[in-house]
Amino acid sequence: MCCFQKGLLTGSIYRDVGLCQNGFPAEGIRNGSVIVVKTHYPLFNWWRLPYERVVLLIREPLNASIANFNRKMTKNNHTGLADAKMWREFPEYFKKIMYQWPRMYRYWNNATNFPGEKIFVQYEKLVSNTEGELRRLCDFLKVRISEKALKCLLLSNKDGNFKRKEYSPPFGHLKMFMWKVKKLTSEVYKDLGILNS
Repeated sequence: MCCFQKGLLTGSIYRDVGLCQNGFPAEGIRNGSVIVVKTHYPLFNWWRLPYERVVLLIREPLNASIANFNRKMTKNNHTGLADAKMWREFPEYFKKIMYQWPRMYRYWNNATNFPGEKIFVQYEKLVSNTEGELRRLCDFLKVRISEKALKCLLLSNKDGNFKRKEYSPPFGHLKMFMWKVKKLTSEVYKDLGILNS
């Protein structure tokens, strides 16, 4: 979404050719020529750069896991959907995510790991209040947004090129995880000092 303003590009520590060819031309660039550099949990030491600020995008863990599972099971297809048979593997995958999800957010929130400025953006709020969240994000990044660019994004390109179709995975047995998801989400949001709404 940050690419909506002409002349501003988002980078990434990753080099996903599919993203690079379909709307994210700065994919793989991780220097000051881009407005934002995408990363996840810091798995590698080589990515460490003198970042000034962190935008921490937070998504509820079950929905984040479903999206990532679809991507993983379709060989990195950002709009693909996993076959019904593949969902048998999801409970085990989700258990790992339930362990990793809070660690990533707590890592970035720890002043020892990153003492700079931070902004927390809830994915669900970005979807439900796109204009308000984008204005807040631009203020944080010290980027001026033209009304024309904002209107263009909101009216014609809100979902971008990588919006996956709505889909309900075939797993009723995950209801047993729901109380854990709610508890974990509340704990992490409390740690980050944000309200879960």
